[in-house]
Amino acid sequence: MMELRKLSDSGFWRGLGGADGTLALSIVMPSGRATASDTPHLALSSDGLYLPEIAIEVDRLARSAGASSFSVRSMLDIDYYENLRQGPPPEDNLVVVGSAAVNLISEMLLEKCESWDRWRAGFPRPYGYPGMIVAADGRRFSFTGSPNVGILAMYENPWSASPRVALLCAGSFAIGTAASLRLALEYLRGDRREDNETNPSIPLKIIDARARDYRHLELKSVHDCSPQMDVRNILSIRVLE
Repeated sequence: MMELRKLSDSGFWRGLGGADGTLALSIVMPSGRATASDTPHLALSSDGLYLPEIAIEVDRLARSAGASSFSVRSMLDIDYYENLRQGPPPEDNLVVVGSAAVNLISEMLLEKCESWDRWRAGFPRPYGYPGMIVAADGRRFSFTGSPNVGILAMYENPWSASPRVALLCAGSFAIGTAASLRLALEYLRGDRREDNETNPSIPLKIIDARARDYRHLELKSVHDCSPQMDVRNILSIRVLE
């Protein structure tokens, strides 16, 4: 059973390594390049926030679990898709970054794990149009009314024949994605250990972010940027469920 609160336990990671003792992690970044991705813009630089720290924490947990080594590699969604079509996928643990609007593997993960059908929480169908995030208690957070909301969800890696975990860190927009990555880091560090507040059996958290204000320099207006997206770090996060 997937439980977010176990992410900081070395015992949880003990069973997620290979026969050679290596615990492998693949970070799948969004590109926005696949024709199946519905967004008109490419991925943003803020989608990479907190990923180095996440890799460091998984390395620490792997060694605490007795793994002989830890490997991490990063790739784009279009790379992972190509790898899936060229042969058996590596039996890696996954961190999948960004919603299905910009990350093809996010959409495939949600489909293969029947995320909405099983939980009725997170991103509803159709996954390729992530205009809404739904809480397990029925609350709905639209991209217009709650632009900084994101989710952290935990699945079994559906492409691995051996037990492996897949974390989905995604928001309605870039700030929500950064918030979900920060929440994942807090779970890995053991700073958070709670399950979903409405339904503890659902390994999914919904968070809102407070974006950072920059007081010592002037930022371009979003309307002067291309694409017209708000790229900022976050100051704090607040768990909504």
